[in-house]
Amino acid sequence: MSTVRTSPTMPKIKPAPADADVINVEELKTQYINTQINPYLTDNIKLVKPPCSHFSKCGGCQLQHIPVEHQPFVKKRMLEAIFNQATIDPSIIEDTRSLTEHAFNYRNKADFTSKTFDDQIHLGFTPYGGRGQLIEADQCPILMPVINETLTAVRKTITNVKELARKLVSVTIRASQVNNESFILYHSKYKEENIYGEITKATQKQTDKLKGGTFIKKRREHTIGSSVITEDIGSLKLSYTVRTFFQANIYMLENLCNAVEELITPCKQKEVLLDIYCGVGLFALKFGSLFSEVYGIESTPASIKMAIKNGIDNGMPSIPFYRDTAEERLAQLLRTGIYPDVIILDPPRSGLHKNVIASLAGLKPSPDLILVSCNPHSLVLNIKDLQKAGYILERIIPIDMFPQTEHLEVVAKMTRNVS
Repeated sequence: MSTVRTSPTMPKIKPAPADADVINVEELKTQYINTQINPYLTDNIKLVKPPCSHFSKCGGCQLQHIPVEHQPFVKKRMLEAIFNQATIDPSIIEDTRSLTEHAFNYRNKADFTSKTFDDQIHLGFTPYGGRGQLIEADQCPILMPVINETLTAVRKTITNVKELARKLVSVTIRASQVNNESFILYHSKYKEENIYGEITKATQKQTDKLKGGTFIKKRREHTIGSSVITEDIGSLKLSYTVRTFFQANIYMLENLCNAVEELITPCKQKEVLLDIYCGVGLFALKFGSLFSEVYGIESTPASIKMAIKNGIDNGMPSIPFYRDTAEERLAQLLRTGIYPDVIILDPPRSGLHKNVIASLAGLKPSPDLILVSCNPHSLVLNIKDLQKAGYILERIIPIDMFPQTEHLEVVAKMTRNVS
């Protein structure tokens, strides 16, 4: 086993003084890149000028100074270091899969922080370290162009809306790649929803790409226009709302699905598939034809609603999608005699809940597990816990869903010979 040199720990950022402007954000980010990113470079990687003029201060990207063709290699080395630190053999980590032709203008979601100063509302990115002046970039090179266009439009209409001064927290803009449309979600302490309708309609006069604006009040969705986004993923047509989770890189999503299917293919039994944290039904619907029975579990009501709709729209209305926690529904399925042969788990960044891991540890016969994670740090913790329960790590496939950033999607397969 080859050992990858791990990078030194980033020094803790000292508490900011009262005057936030004195923080040297550029110095902080340079220190981070020098200690956390650059140690994984090799002599043949020649650095380039970042295409974004805000790279040195913005908290969004970390790898723009590395040529796109080398970023997958650097990310693999970073992932190997994480596995080494967790004392998990990194030798089975495969090469990072990527699409260099879509290394920019790929991201279909962006969150813009709102700040009020000079008696006006400003939208922008949070600087590195979370403190300092708002970064009001006109264009972000990793966002889909329609998001940049919508941001320009909503800035013009929202600047002088007095009701939202110091009450608007942030604005989320999402986009559809297949339809080239945009959608806004307002996060605000101001609870009179009429104002958001006025802003949305005024913004739509600036750009016909904006199809709707949504505001949440008492957990209820108030939408002007539409909040439903549609994408084509291979033969599937999937819908989700501006509030629900969906992968941020449509261009790489088919590659992610291909990796999951690769891990499913050699499974011994393909009778029952359980898709835990199923979201709007992507994996359950994508691989439903490979199994005799498919079940989806998701705790978010809005996602389950869209998963059921997607099942109907794609000719698979019989797939049951349950709104429940993974551990509760898994226990109920077992009591009714349903034992999964394959379980796909795509948890949030925090990873699998300890109760889910306990449930997986108690399954007999043992299913094949396919873990999909956007956080390698929580993934290795989950792998360690599952190894303690007797599961064996068979394959690790990194997927570069987030070019120009240090983030990485990872797909892992684990099996256990317990009957």
